[in-house]
Amino acid sequence: MSWPPSRVPLIKYNKQVGTADISFYIRFKLQTVPWRNEPIIYHQLSIRRWVTEPLKNLPYKGATTYIGDNRRWLDGLSQAFCFIPLDMKRPGREAKWHRAISELLRINDS
Repeated sequence: MSWPPSRVPLIKYNKQVGTADISFYIRFKLQTVPWRNEPIIYHQLSIRRWVTEPLKNLPYKGATTYIGDNRRWLDGLSQAFCFIPLDMKRPGREAKWHRAISELLRINDS
């Protein structure tokens, strides 16, 4: 995933209606096929849009969120900056974390 995100204009009917922060995401998949000497490499390109302000409602049933930090959650020791993918679900109308994730975020207070 590209980092830091790139800011791009949002265009609707040839007018700029705002901006979005995006990252490019490349996924590779290696697959072996019977009776073939070499594996096949597949790639998938996609875009991740970063939310920069709180959302009241998710427009989807759920979303994958990425939380980044340069320290470990349990002991606070320094580490290289990395992302942790977390799922958010929308059981009713309000988006919610799983209870265990909510507790980790509360304990970590970051």
